[in-house]
Amino acid sequence: MTTIEHLPIELMEIVFSHFSALDLLTTHTRVCVYWQDVVRQVLSSTLDLSSCSRRADDSVLQAAAPLGITRLNVSHCHDISDSGLGAVCRAGMLRELVMVDTFTSLLKAKLLMDTPTIRKLNLSRHSGHSINLAKAKFAPVLEELIADNTSLQQCDGYNLSKLRVLDLSNVHSDRLSSVTRCSTIRRLVLRSGVTVESFCEIPQLEQLELHEVSLVRRSRSRPLYDPLVRLLVNFPNLREVTLDSVGYGLTGDDLALVVVQSLPHLNSITIRGHLVTDTGLARLHAMGSRLSSLRIP
Repeated sequence: MTTIEHLPIELMEIVFSHFSALDLLTTHTRVCVYWQDVVRQVLSSTLDLSSCSRRADDSVLQAAAPLGITRLNVSHCHDISDSGLGAVCRAGMLRELVMVDTFTSLLKAKLLMDTPTIRKLNLSRHSGHSINLAKAKFAPVLEELIADNTSLQQCDGYNLSKLRVLDLSNVHSDRLSSVTRCSTIRRLVLRSGVTVESFCEIPQLEQLELHEVSLVRRSRSRPLYDPLVRLLVNFPNLREVTLDSVGYGLTGDDLALVVVQSLPHLNSITIRGHLVTDTGLARLHAMGSRLSSLRIP
């Protein structure tokens, strides 16, 4: 007699793809080994529970642990504890972890710090918890970090030897100077809540985005754009710059001219939240023929 187990696995994958990851893990994986293999193929080592966060709990992650999950998104999943996340971490396959608004009293930061395989980490919108990058076992292999203030306490950039992307919000300059000692960063994004007074040199940086950051002048006698100039000299090889509501009193004309004059290798600039006049555009085109992209939404 022909049963569903006789169907080609490719056809089974099409059928299973119509179920949510939550259903696949809580029901389908418990039927038989064959169905568990099909679920593994459908998930393709990726588990995103952010769309069903209210129903996701430790049992889901425990069921996922044997499937070799490498990319996990548990954003807003407040019923997950050390028991569930620990099962996935201990499997030794986890490479990418997204935890937006996830930490609760049930989930401790130490578990995450003891996971040595994580290469991409998103810890946005947390409060009351901190990640000590100086002691985190994943630090030597970390390639991308998105974090807020509480995630970067007592950090030290020296052991982030493979970090390529850094996206920060609500971080003061005393912590910035520490985490940015890593010279391997290629893309740096600073968002609201960041105050920039000084910065370490990052010669390999190619992309810079500033979104509603505060630029501090050392002296009132200095021009308004002076902090931006002092910031840009640390990144001599920048290719792309985005300026979104940066500083106070700066016009889009000032910003664009300062950036183009300060960065000899620049080929793309985007300005938002600042007025760029026709006169400013004309001056830019006259002196910035090397620009391949000029975006002013």
